[in-house]
This record gives sequence, C-alpha cells and structure tokens, in this order.
Amino acid sequence: MNNTKFNPVELASKAFYTVIDFKPSDTTFKHGSAKAIVDGREEDISTKHMFITRDRDALSNSDYILKDYFASSQYQNATHKKFHIIDLDQDDYDTASIKLTRTHKFKPVSSISKCEKLSRAIDAGIQSINGIEIGYTYIEAFKCMMQPYDFFKFQEVRTEFRISISLIKDRKVFKKINVNIGYFTLIVGSKPYSYQVEDSRHKKATRPSLSNPVYKDDGIEFMVTFNDRNKDYRTMVDMMKI
Repeated sequence: MNNTKFNPVELASKAFYTVIDFKPSDTTFKHGSAKAIVDGREEDISTKHMFITRDRDALSNSDYILKDYFASSQYQNATHKKFHIIDLDQDDYDTASIKLTRTHKFKPVSSISKCEKLSRAIDAGIQSINGIEIGYTYIEAFKCMMQPYDFFKFQEVRTEFRISISLIKDRKVFKKINVNIGYFTLIVGSKPYSYQVEDSRHKKATRPSLSNPVYKDDGIEFMVTFNDRNKDYRTMVDMMKI
C-alpha cells in the first residue's frame, strides 16, 4: 500500500482541471477557497469540485491523476471518502435526474483563533441579527472573567452540498445514488440527464437559531450559546444573578 502523503484539496483541483473540457452538454460546479502551490506559485483554488459529462475519457483521465491516491493508506484509512467517481453506464438506464442540494447547518467552531475573534466581537457589543441577545448576567460574567475565548460556544453556518442521482428506465426510477460532493465528484454517463440545484427544506438544520443569539461577523453567521460545562463559568454567572 502506498504511504505517500497527499494534499486531497490540491489533488481534487488537479483532477478537475484534467478531466474538464467545457463542452456545452457538461455541468461543472466549484465551491470554497484555499491556498495551494500550483506550478511553483501560490494560487487560490476551490475546495469542492464536481463535473458531469458524457465524455468517457474523463474516467481514464481522472484515474491517471488519482490512482496513486486511491491506492494509498491515506485514502484507504480515511473515515469519509471525499472523492467519488461514478460511472452511470454500469447500469442500463434511459435517463438520469441529477440534483444538487444545498443544506445550511450550524457547525461547531473548533479554531481557537476564530473563537477568540468572535469573543472579541461579543465584547465589542456586536448586535444580533435575529433579535435575540445574550443575557445581561452572562455578558457581565464574561467581562469579569477577562473575556475567555471558551466562555461561549460558537457555531458557524456552513453549507453542505449533496448530490442525488435517480436512474430512470421505462419512466420508472430503479436506482438512487446519494453522495456528498466532497473534494471531487465525477459523474459520467452517455445517456441524457437533467440537472437542478435547490436549497434544502429540512427545517431542523437551523432550528436552534430560533432560540439562541445569531450574529454576523466578516460575512459569517454564527450562533452563540453559554459554555455551561465549565464549573467556574457557571459559578460566576450564578454570582451575577444574586
């Protein structure tokens, strides 16, 4: 097994631009931004890539770029496989319906530097965008304890992209394929296909924001809750309530 270390985001970008040929019948999608060294220069590249095509050469071209990575222990041991090569012609179908669904979810902020930045925004008196503010006693306890970065727990809105493929034969759906786009998703099929993009209607995705403060800083929405797991923080809040 290959033990070479790969940069999956850079590899995905390379695979995407290797297989793409910009035919009118093809569909492309890119999202996100990251820094990478390309041909000796630092450039901005996307972190998510998708390409839908009828050109079967895309399969061999992607295999040329990705075969070493797929054979590596890094890929084999990965919990989540973020590369998807889908050959629709392995099934006998008439048409395919392909849907890209965007789901907006609150995800915990793990970066200490980002938590510090958001804590400073709270200390500066930033106003919520949903009309719910942090309670006075929590703010006072936060200030008395010298604004620790983990006094509050932060969750930021992130967008997940999921692909749903329905294969249709004799006007009936006989197979469904569902994957997250991940770093790179290639879908190849010789038959006609329809493509649409929609936002998820899953209400639970943002329901916590209905009862907790939500702020916007640097274009990023984030939700704030009190870190009640810390005993010292709980004690200070209780003192402020007296």
